[in-house]
Amino acid sequence: MKTYESPLQEAAERFPQTLLWNDSCGVADLNLALRHGATGATSNPVIVGNVMRKEMADWKGRLNALMPVCYKHRTLPPIYCVVVCVAVI
Repeated sequence: MKTYESPLQEAAERFPQTLLWNDSCGVADLNLALRHGATGATSNPVIVGNVMRKEMADWKGRLNALMPVCYKHRTLPPIYCVVVCVAVI
């Protein structure tokens, strides 16, 4: 019998039709969720804002690369660019 690291990992492997989405975009949270079978992460602006305040150093390079695109096209407010940036990890 196979051993699983967590019940979520077991569910993700045994029932692949069920997609596990992580309700955080924190780097450590995402890495843990991906190891347990997560297929994505939510990008709620409040959650993203809280993570940005705590983990800006981890995201700064990616945000700096994305912001010029947002400003050039001016189709989305900057906060949506941050949410999109986090969502497309």
